[in-house]
Amino acid sequence: MLVLSRRNDENIVFPNVGITVKILRIKGGLAKIGIEAPPEIRILRKEIEGKEEVFSSRAFDPDANQKLHAIRNQLNVVNLGLHLYREQCNAGLVDAANLTFLKVLDDLEKMDRNAEVDSNSQDERKKESLFRILLVEDDPRQRELLAGFLSMRGCDVATAIDGEDALNWLSMNQWPDFLVLDLRMPKCSGAETVRRVRLNPENPQLKIFAVTGASPSEFDLDQGRNGIDCWFPKPLNPEALVETMNQARQADSINITTA
Repeated sequence: MLVLSRRNDENIVFPNVGITVKILRIKGGLAKIGIEAPPEIRILRKEIEGKEEVFSSRAFDPDANQKLHAIRNQLNVVNLGLHLYREQCNAGLVDAANLTFLKVLDDLEKMDRNAEVDSNSQDERKKESLFRILLVEDDPRQRELLAGFLSMRGCDVATAIDGEDALNWLSMNQWPDFLVLDLRMPKCSGAETVRRVRLNPENPQLKIFAVTGASPSEFDLDQGRNGIDCWFPKPLNPEALVETMNQARQADSINITTA
């Protein structure tokens, strides 16, 4: 149980559920409290006296699923506790009111912990479902920016500075889900890199996305599994790139397009 000393203007914050309990005034052994909550949660506001709104949430659908149903039950426990606290305060039952108040705080703390666990679980599930990408771009600034964007979208991104560097990386690492490469590069061009990668039977499911400012017809590359799966012109729309990856993930192959 959460135990604390209460003073005027003290706040007890539960960051994972977005609720703050405020100590408004202490007099005669009783604390008048207020609640701040996100706008989607209707809650007892200001001092717990008089006719106030019932603690409920329009954001939670009682028919949605078991987890949301459990959240509604937790919110109702807090709601009933706050109403009991008010009645005990009105009746002058100081000790009982103080005990009820601490139990309400304890219930909020449990909700906050559960919300943090759920958030961490979602993060872990996201980590398990990342795209693995090898990004090949000889321009360091473009390489840095696009890799940063893809990482922010939850992708596991490795980078190579040219085709030769990319082929060396592939020979020493587990193959990625996507190879995203510029086609005009030194040492080993993008087109030559694609041809050599497609000759390797190690990962026939690999999707190759070409990013170029030139016309696809200039490179004499096949389309589909033997060449380029999808073309993206420069300047690149990275949102379209991620969306195409999401679509490709759920299909054996994707339509050959210029995105």
